[in-house]
Amino acid sequence: MNLDNIVPDGLTASTSHNVIHGFVNGAAVIVNPLEQSAQYKITLYLDVERSTYKDQFLAYVKSLEETYPFVNYAGYNSKNAVTVNIASQEEWDRDNLTHLLEDITAKCADLQIYSCCAVCGSTEQLDISAVDGHSEPLCSSCYAGIAEGMIQTDGSRRRREHLPLGVLGALLGAVLGSALWIVIGQFGFIAGLAGYAIVYGSVKGYEKAGGTVSKKGIILCIIFSLLAIAAAECASLGITIYRELKADYWITPTEAFQMIPDFLGVEEVRGGVIKDLVIGYAFAVWASFSFVKSLWKRIQAETAPHVIERL
Repeated sequence: MNLDNIVPDGLTASTSHNVIHGFVNGAAVIVNPLEQSAQYKITLYLDVERSTYKDQFLAYVKSLEETYPFVNYAGYNSKNAVTVNIASQEEWDRDNLTHLLEDITAKCADLQIYSCCAVCGSTEQLDISAVDGHSEPLCSSCYAGIAEGMIQTDGSRRRREHLPLGVLGALLGAVLGSALWIVIGQFGFIAGLAGYAIVYGSVKGYEKAGGTVSKKGIILCIIFSLLAIAAAECASLGITIYRELKADYWITPTEAFQMIPDFLGVEEVRGGVIKDLVIGYAFAVWASFSFVKSLWKRIQAETAPHVIERL
């Protein structure tokens, strides 16, 4: 499909982005060739939801399939995008596009339905831009936000990370997760669930308190989780000492925890603790690997810089 041969008057063909774009009757229009199905896809982003003529306009859009024999599909995404697919008729493509675009945009003008930003819905200062190869009208605010990485293409804003608060939240979350490790340890078990709870609690604590979590935050949470597992194992040992000796020696919980270094000096006790830690770390890694991996990929996708330019 040679775009230069079918571009309607007043519009521009961008061969590098494989798109025809421009404004017809004040409305921003985008035409993409669908070579595999021999079609052209027309997309208009419109403030339909704010219009008092919404139902009348949507009925008109649906009628396009009956009005024009070359229209294969005409529909609305219930947000802001009207899409019309037309079959390629080769030498008639230019005329078909010209007549159809004139009809649709004239209807928009008649019903006072205006082009809007594909991200936020604003109708002010629109320019057709290419974001990661996808063409859409953007207002100046969304263009700048996407370029700076503060706005996602779905309109959501990326929260700023507050490292000190995130660290505090991660430590608190790890402590809460450690409680499960201690409880399970009192029954003589080591469970991957407890290790997962520590990692999950640390990450969620960081995210809640810090506003968001970054790759740096994940690394800190993993470090805190490893330390928390060791601390939880020592706490579990202290509780065991207290339970075993309180009846005969009338020791207090504080005294029991003060005896932990002495008990770790005993080879048999130290060997048991090391064994528990090795198994515990292995279970924690096994249970948490998928969670951390998916979170890492999500952050990587969210923080990847967008390729954006005005057409």
